[in-house]
Amino acid sequence: MKKGLKIFLITLGSIIGLLLIDLLCVFIIDRPIFALKLKTPGGYSGVLYDVYKCGKDAKIVAKGTKLSCATEVVDIVDLTLTAEDFVCAEALDKFYEDMFNEYYFSCLKGAYVVVKYADGTEESVASALNKGIIKISDLDTYKIHYYKEKKFDKIN
Repeated sequence: MKKGLKIFLITLGSIIGLLLIDLLCVFIIDRPIFALKLKTPGGYSGVLYDVYKCGKDAKIVAKGTKLSCATEVVDIVDLTLTAEDFVCAEALDKFYEDMFNEYYFSCLKGAYVVVKYADGTEESVASALNKGIIKISDLDTYKIHYYKEKKFDKIN
């Protein structure tokens, strides 16, 4: 066999071996060895694929494919109701607004009103509303108390 062909086959075999080891690491440690961190929490950009951490699972997708982890809302909870000795500064806490209304909590507790997801993660109601995962009507369904002020009343 020619020397150039041997070098080519050894190089090709080494590259394929490294890619297989890299892919195997996704299943073992939930991330590739040769990767760059993506902006998505738990996301990595591998050589030929991207890896997203969705709950406890790692999802592998083709390079450049966007993946949105399933966001099944399990509960919306006001943690201030169950917290012992919770003190809340009495000021309106604006957490969301749409074209017609602004929405407020009765005190500064926006960080304590959270959306819980099926994968065990949670985030603030304000963040979930801004992402479009929940709607204001969902707060009514889960009996979360808030104040609504019409924007046009402010102008007049």
